[in-house]
Amino acid sequence: MATEDIDLSPDSLRKIAKRAKIDEELKKLELDAEKSKVRAEIEGIDISDKIKEINQEIERLKKEREKFGSYKHPFLELIQKQKQLHNRLEKLEGKKDQIQESVYDSLKNEYLGEKEALVQQIDQTISQLKEIKEGAAKGAQSLKYSLEELSVRKEIEEIPEEIFNERISNLKAEMTQSEELKTAVDFLLKMVKS
Repeated sequence: MATEDIDLSPDSLRKIAKRAKIDEELKKLELDAEKSKVRAEIEGIDISDKIKEINQEIERLKKEREKFGSYKHPFLELIQKQKQLHNRLEKLEGKKDQIQESVYDSLKNEYLGEKEALVQQIDQTISQLKEIKEGAAKGAQSLKYSLEELSVRKEIEEIPEEIFNERISNLKAEMTQSEELKTAVDFLLKMVKS
């Protein structure tokens, strides 16, 4: 998979951010449910309503997550391949004394070559992600400026309330998209570190 094959469009990045956010919320709710059950046992209280509410929210989030199907961002697939190659190299190292030296050298060189190519792709993608993040940060700053300017124009009665509300709504939507983009990039970069 060439670096140019990795979709880093805002839509693709937002999709992965939404999926990550849902997964994070699910983990938190499942942990809350477990903690509540333990607390209920210790304190001898009835929390069936709370557990029912948590389970309903878990089901809602699972249905929302299903909309994404088995979507896995191509960048995450590169990271997974890199981990697989690392594991293969470790296992191969463990078999070094049990196989012929030429077989060992051949496999090691093959895996190292693949790993090097993946590292180059990952590094290029990381650079692109950092550029996207920087652009999103600049865009967010510009949007904050526009929000403040718009508020001042309304306060000094340059623009009427209905125009203000429409414009502020549009700016807030753009701000949300910018924040989702930044969240997605942060998520992908975090996956590289782990």
